[in-house]
Amino acid sequence: DGGSNTKRRPRIVYVGDGSNDACPALHVLNEDDVLLARNGKRISNPNNKIGSQEDANPDELTESNEGSSFPILSVLKKAKEKRGLVPKCRVYAWNSGKELRALVRSLLDET
Repeated sequence: DGGSNTKRRPRIVYVGDGSNDACPALHVLNEDDVLLARNGKRISNPNNKIGSQEDANPDELTESNEGSSFPILSVLKKAKEKRGLVPKCRVYAWNSGKELRALVRSLLDET
């Protein structure tokens, strides 16, 4: 059998928000894969019963209730600036559950 019998692995859709999620994006995911990177600010008190996070209006955030940023996109930017590393995969940013759901649905429609 002289033919190549290599199987392609399934596409990976990786959802990440932390700085540790940059490693798979930079070193594991390939051209067929997708990184869905969380953007925006963390909720200062995720146990607060003010409604769902996806319904929050970013214009209503004030300095007193803004949380820290999700670091994955800034870590990817620093990797490019300092070491010339860029993800091979497609990268999409999302900020709410509604945005994430829409991205996943659009990716499913591609198949």
